[in-house]
Amino acid sequence: MGQQPALALRWRVTDAKSAVPHDSGKVAVVGHTPQSNGEVLDLGFLVCIDTNCVRGGWLTALDTSTGQLWQADRGGRLRTKPSRAG
Repeated sequence: MGQQPALALRWRVTDAKSAVPHDSGKVAVVGHTPQSNGEVLDLGFLVCIDTNCVRGGWLTALDTSTGQLWQADRGGRLRTKPSRAG
C-alpha cells in the first residue's frame, strides 16, 4: 500500500473491464465503487464489496478467510451468501 500513489488509493474507481490480477497473486478486496445492482463484484482476483448502501443498496461484510458474505439493507433485512471458496 505504501508504494501506491495517493490518487489511486483514494479516488481511482474499480473498472472491471481493465482490472488485472496483482503480480503477487493475492486477491484485492476493495470498495469505493458502488455496484448499483447491490451485488458484490467478484472477478476472482478482485472483490468489490461496495454494494451501494448509501443509495438504498446493501451494507456488506466479508470474512476474507472464508469468503462468507453478510448483508443488511436500510430496512433491516438481512441476507447471507455462502463462501465463495465453496
